[in-house]
Amino acid sequence: MGRRSIAALSAGVMGIVGIVSATAVFAERTPSEGTSLVVRASGNTGSIEPVRAQAVFEIASVVDAASIPRARLRAELDRGIGRFLQQVRVKAELSHGRFMGWRLVSLFAGRSDVHVQGLQVGDVLLRINDTSVERPEAFKAVWDSLHKADNVTFDVERNGHPIKLRFKIADN
Repeated sequence: MGRRSIAALSAGVMGIVGIVSATAVFAERTPSEGTSLVVRASGNTGSIEPVRAQAVFEIASVVDAASIPRARLRAELDRGIGRFLQQVRVKAELSHGRFMGWRLVSLFAGRSDVHVQGLQVGDVLLRINDTSVERPEAFKAVWDSLHKADNVTFDVERNGHPIKLRFKIADN
């Protein structure tokens, strides 16, 4: 199969992964092996060149971000929502006048005992455990569910791209 055929197949399987200055990046993935083929088609010439896999940002990719010890999580939950909101600053993010999510402005600033992995200042939090947290009662429901959860998943938008960050809650 020629390079052009492989690029067309990749595009059909995965669609456009990212566009940067008239450059489209395509990837074919297998769940257990990671990226098996990555090519870049650029400009009007349709030239195709291999690219490094780590340069590709996949739409709706799932990232196993970290493991959270259940005892640590429960300690934070027991401190209460008010205390949490004093340490995690957010700003409503709107798109065309409609609520999209919460932009993270700061995360546990001044707390050397908390090391946030995966989430970054500037990310827009869209959902937690597949639930929109636009309204306080929705956030409270998610908060309460974390006592017994086995994982917590954050759907975020980072630099215009969706990412799903999954944190395992470990009993240890």
